[in-house]
Amino acid sequence: MTAWRELRAKADQREASEAAAQNAQDTLAKLNLGEHVAREHAMADAGHARQAGADLKVFGVALGSPLGSPTELPVCEEVQTLIGANVSAHSTCLWVHSDGPAEVHWASDALPSWAQAVTTDVRGDVLTSVRITFEAIPRAPSELACATVVCMSMAEGLRRAHEDAIKRAPEDVTKAHKQLRAKYGKPTRSKVAIFKSDNGHIVREVEEMEWTYPGLHVAYQAGPTDDTVLIELESIRKDQARKAQQQLDAEPKL
Repeated sequence: MTAWRELRAKADQREASEAAAQNAQDTLAKLNLGEHVAREHAMADAGHARQAGADLKVFGVALGSPLGSPTELPVCEEVQTLIGANVSAHSTCLWVHSDGPAEVHWASDALPSWAQAVTTDVRGDVLTSVRITFEAIPRAPSELACATVVCMSMAEGLRRAHEDAIKRAPEDVTKAHKQLRAKYGKPTRSKVAIFKSDNGHIVREVEEMEWTYPGLHVAYQAGPTDDTVLIELESIRKDQARKAQQQLDAEPKL
């Protein structure tokens, strides 16, 4: 009976993998002309960046290369839950949505501690950009009006977590800076961003950095509370800038 169950489990796993791969192929087949063009431009950008010596891998996944093949990135196996679709995977995989663009699903051990939120832009099966956001100045938790032991315990836990986050935040900024410099070398451009409180006191000073290669753009962008690392292929960067300008032009004018 145990052997039969193992055979059944392997067969189910194989069927799920085949279905996921077919889903990826169907997604590519449904791409419109604009998406096909964006995909081709992204792969061309990657070729230019590689020729310039740029490292295109982000957390082990290469920008500008088809991800659906077994040699690059496996397709995620989707599992339906009570709250919707989810991914059953212990390794990084390509999550192909049936009703929208694909995205890279990162394994928990694939990301450094400072990469708190990671989003991707995928055109068809090609990763074109990665955005990493993390708290440089952690926000204070909401005050809890507690009258029970359980509530007071929760409030104390939130307070301690916030204190730990405050101590960890400067280390996260330093780690991000060091890893970016180690990967991309000396920045093409850099400047010190200064953020002040309402009464004019300096809250933080942080170095913003930018690297430019043929076909690739990398930036460390600082904010009042959150910092962002953006790694994107040039054609996608231009496309997003064009769309942002179109939205700006479409706004009502004075």
